[in-house]
This record gives sequence, structure tokens and C-alpha cells, in this order.
Amino acid sequence: MSQASEPSPDFIQLAQHAFASQGYAPSDAVRKAAAKGLARLDAPQVSTGVHASEVSFEDMLKRCADA
Repeated sequence: MSQASEPSPDFIQLAQHAFASQGYAPSDAVRKAAAKGLARLDAPQVSTGVHASEVSFEDMLKRCADA
């Protein structure tokens, strides 16, 4: 369960590098939140059984609106 509460050191380092490249020194909480966001982007997506090419743009918008 520690993965859910504590992001990987690699993601923390990546977040720190990204902030530093923009000249920003974030607080520890902001750095951890960014690392958690990066971890979510890295996580495999849950398959719904429908390929993106099979769904129209309007249907994708409707799904996003319901989320």
C-alpha cells in the first residue's frame, strides 16, 4: 500500500528536474503531488474492450462529461 501514498523516487526526481528546468522550486508537497501524477500517467490503462478508433469523437466527449 505504500505505492499509493508514496510516489517512486524516480518520479520525484523527474518532477524535481521538470520544475528546476522552469526555474521553480516547489514545496515538498507539490513535488510529491506532481510525482503521483506522473505515476498515474505511467500506469497501464484499464481496457474497456473498445478501441479508440471504434469510438466517435462525440461519444468520447459524452464519456468524459459523465466522468
